[in-house]
Order: sequence, then structure tokens, then C-alpha cells
Amino acid sequence: EIIFPEGRSLGCERVEGWCLHSLRTPGLPGPFQRLAWIAAVGQVVRKIYREDGFQLLRVHSFLSSCLEMLWILRTCRIRIPVVIHFHHLDGSAWRNRVVGDAMHRSNSVICFSEAARKDLLARFQIEPSRVHVVYHGVEQRFRPLASNVGLRRQLNIEVDDKVLLFLGNLEPRKNPLMLLDVVKNLLGRGQKVKLMLCGKGPLLSKVQAKVNQLGLGGFVVLTGPIPEESKPEYYNMADVFVFPSELEGFGFVLAEAMSCGKPVVSFNNSSIPEVVEDGVTGFLVKTGDKDEFVKKTLLLLED
Repeated sequence: EIIFPEGRSLGCERVEGWCLHSLRTPGLPGPFQRLAWIAAVGQVVRKIYREDGFQLLRVHSFLSSCLEMLWILRTCRIRIPVVIHFHHLDGSAWRNRVVGDAMHRSNSVICFSEAARKDLLARFQIEPSRVHVVYHGVEQRFRPLASNVGLRRQLNIEVDDKVLLFLGNLEPRKNPLMLLDVVKNLLGRGQKVKLMLCGKGPLLSKVQAKVNQLGLGGFVVLTGPIPEESKPEYYNMADVFVFPSELEGFGFVLAEAMSCGKPVVSFNNSSIPEVVEDGVTGFLVKTGDKDEFVKKTLLLLED
């Protein structure tokens, strides 16, 4: 039994044995929408439990689902094991407090890296035997493919352009603004590069402003979010995958890019060295070292 918001595709709607509940909530502003969602989830869970029963409550995302989990346990009086997934902490004190409460009420916690497990145990007083590491897998569709000529033409990428690809939320933790400085530096070194920033987020307007400020309008492509089914084509269009993130619970996009045969340049922090083998599948750079990031990217472009 899987509960998810109406309008969101899971990409697995016809898996045998899965019963999907697409949940509609009223269009309310800000936090009221979240409260409506939490209440609606509780009603669905109670209904499923009364009619069919279930033996395990799995909470997929520690930030987006902990409030729902706590509400369900408090109001539905369901006494079953709870398994929760942990990605990483963030800078919000109240959210980390909610996460801590949820962790203590769970029976088992799954982390996606040893780094995430270490951070979790350091932050919360949880019995270590309850916290397990299960790495992500990558779907077989992420594999080396011929570059899509039509897609390159659609994005105004010329035949001799070298493509740098970033895929992720445009948020401070992912550090997309730094990549604009990297592109400016590479252009100054005579490299014919284009940067594809694939995603959306709170830094979008700042990214657009900095593109204009640095005169990079012809060298940066802001694609917005990429449909899940199109991601392999974008990875395979890239020459180098660039990812200057300052915190990752796993770094899924790095694994996907490497599965498509693409070298990566990323910062050396959190879980990233568990995904990228420095000097083999890509390069790891000291966090914040922009000059070294440029150097390693240039090395791959000229190889």
C-alpha cells in the first residue's frame, strides 16, 4: 500500500502486488497545504488499517514524512514496526527536532551511506544496532548511449561544444552559482563549453542574474526540471558531470552519471567519496576550492 500526492508519477504504477493511493488535498497556501496533507494521510492510513491491515509502516523521506509518521502514530493508535529512511540533516533546528523524535519512535533506520549513518549517530542518541546502511542502486536504463543529435540541436548546443552538466535542485547546498564562475574561467582559457543547469529551486533568480552579470547568456542553458524518462539522454549528452554540492546523503546523480560512462568532478565531503573513486571514476576536490575544481574539469575536457 503506497500513498503519494495526486499528480505525481512514481514510474511504477503497474507493479504486481502494489496498491497505490493517489491522494488529493485542497489547494491551500503554504503550511496549511502541508497540514491538510498530514490530516488526509492519517485518514487513508486508518482506513487501510481497518479494512486490510498491514504489518509495517515505511517512512520514505525523513524530512518530508516525519510529521505524517508522528501524526499517524499518535492518532491512529497503530502498533506496528516502523522503518524510516535517513538522508542527511539540514540547518533547520525545528526540523531536526522532528526528525529526532521520529527516529526514536522508529524500530529501524536505513541510511544510504556510512557518512549519513555517522552523522545520525553523532546527532541523536540512537542504538547503533538499529541503524543500517543500504546503498542505492541505479536502474539499467542509465547506461552509455549515443548522444541525441536532436536534443543537442533543441538546446542550441553545437557539434564542437563541450558540455558540462549539472542536475539537481538550485539551492545553496548544491552550490550551482559556483559553476558559473567555473564556466567563466574555462571560457577565458579558450575552452568552447556550455553549462547545462537542469533543475529548479530558490536560487533560480540569482543564477539568472549572475548569468547576465558575467555575460554568460550564450554559454549557460537553464533547462528547468528534467523528466525522469529523459535523464539518460541528458547524461549521455555531457562530456563532464559537475557537482559542487556541499552535503549529500548519497549523491544519486553522481552514480547515474557514472553509470552512463561520464566522468565527474565533485567536492570531497559527506557521502560523495563513497560514490566517486577519486582518479578512477572522476575527481574529488576539497570543498570550496574553486581553482582546483576548474583544474580538474579542464583536465577532463582536454583528455
